[in-house]
Amino acid sequence: MAEWEMNKTTRIIRTLCVACKRVKATRPDHLCDECRARHKGWSMWQHYKGSSKSRGYGYAWNKLRLKALERDKHLCQMCLKRGIFTTATDVDHIVPLAQGGSDEMENLQSLCHECHKQKTCQERLNNKNYLHDKT
Repeated sequence: MAEWEMNKTTRIIRTLCVACKRVKATRPDHLCDECRARHKGWSMWQHYKGSSKSRGYGYAWNKLRLKALERDKHLCQMCLKRGIFTTATDVDHIVPLAQGGSDEMENLQSLCHECHKQKTCQERLNNKNYLHDKT
């Protein structure tokens, strides 16, 4: 059973830290203060989310990804809407798989790394309330 403590602004629970795997006081992100100080923001997420293959993005995804990039002529679709021509490096699910999206071509868009990072961050902040632009 976890012991709950109160802090000025955040609930703290004694549980397993996902980074160092030791039982420590952690916050809702399941990181202890030491690990949180070492890993911040985007780089922390990239480190702990696991490899693309372990998340289900294997050979079939790579083939689909190339089709989406070719369909979009390797241009970032978000930049293109603003009249900026930027090379796309990532393929994004317009509606995330975790929110009921699919791997259908209509649900995929080519994005540059910065737009993909920004969209992913916005989705996390808004969670299920994020309004997806399907055009």
